[in-house]
Amino acid sequence: MAPSKQPEALYRVEPDGVAVVTLSYPPLNALHPQSPAHLGPAAHPGPLLAGGRRCAPRSCLPSPVRPVPLFPFPQVLEGGPKPTVAAVQGVALGGGLELAMGCNARVAAPGTTLGLPELQLGIIPGFGGTQRLPRLVGLSRAASMMLTSTPIKAEAGLKAGLVDQVAPPEQLLAAARAYALDIAEGRRARMYSLTRTGAAAWAGFS
Repeated sequence: MAPSKQPEALYRVEPDGVAVVTLSYPPLNALHPQSPAHLGPAAHPGPLLAGGRRCAPRSCLPSPVRPVPLFPFPQVLEGGPKPTVAAVQGVALGGGLELAMGCNARVAAPGTTLGLPELQLGIIPGFGGTQRLPRLVGLSRAASMMLTSTPIKAEAGLKAGLVDQVAPPEQLLAAARAYALDIAEGRRARMYSLTRTGAAAWAGFS
């Protein structure tokens, strides 16, 4: 189903200093060529939280769509100077999961579907998924997920290392905000230099 309206980003800064960006592109929150521009709030000095009910593959985009260079999109989050946490509920497939993997952590609601099904479309994950998924779940599990286009649920993702925390839907944003603050205040490990070094080390495996 093609999205029915233009994409938008809802941005707010919570009293605890966490900037929350909600990407909205009904009906499935597919990534759009304008999506990178919506990460402008990433310049905010506090921790950043990106979330949405669904985040679907680029195949949900209306056709034709003018090609734009979207590969650096997750790198905006991964290589930034502040901790980022993705709050995921419903579905995160293709580019949606690749965006979430660009964050420092992922908090998901129970039953959330996660996967990289691009091979079913005759393409490969193009936003860095072929590099980031093996880092998180290991090469064997990542290869199986991508080659068979088989998604997993949040609970399996937690065991595999793809998801950092599972929280009930009504507590999802609060849990993700708390996770971001824990990173920012040193209660959870996240070193900016280590993040950049790790990203650079994997950059050659394109």
